[in-house]
Amino acid sequence: MTNYTIHTSREAAQAVATHWPDCKLVEVFKRNPTKYAGVWIPTANIPNTEDVPATYRAIVDSVIAKTIKSIIDVQAFSGNYIPTWIPADKLSADSIIAAMTASATTWLTKEEVAQGWEASATYQGFKAKMLALPTENRKGYSKALDAFSESINKLSAKSVKSITPEQATTMLAKLADADLTTTWGEFIATRLGTIANKEEPEEFDLDSL
Repeated sequence: MTNYTIHTSREAAQAVATHWPDCKLVEVFKRNPTKYAGVWIPTANIPNTEDVPATYRAIVDSVIAKTIKSIIDVQAFSGNYIPTWIPADKLSADSIIAAMTASATTWLTKEEVAQGWEASATYQGFKAKMLALPTENRKGYSKALDAFSESINKLSAKSVKSITPEQATTMLAKLADADLTTTWGEFIATRLGTIANKEEPEEFDLDSL
């Protein structure tokens, strides 16, 4: 695993662009005092958001970018001197996703997630659709809505193992566009986007033991 060089000027970083194919330059500027850290990161390390619904993709991409810059910021500027490189494992795909999950910048509590869900356009839309159904069809819809609500409320936890990447992608697609402008909606979209980018654990045939 190759460690990543920290370039202390934009000119130096851009001068070696041809040395880093299939990489992206991530830059961090510190204005007081003026400092610069530019790091070329393999694009394969940056969580892929192609499967995230387009409506929410910009939010998830923004969180990913901020997370990577935060990792570089800590590694480059937290000490009394500026190091010349960052350990490769600090900027691996797994580390970036873990940092996204651990970030508490806009973290909502269990109560805030639950309250936001009940007030959300998504939930209100589901309720209106259910009430428009014939009475005999509401029971099955209500059961599905309860399961969806339960999954949403689990997103306040730092680690959610009961929601698969595929389910997270589906849940993202179900969110109403109106929720995109709320703090609650941004948090939920970010959490689901993080889960959607995780690889599912490999399954083992335990019966063969």
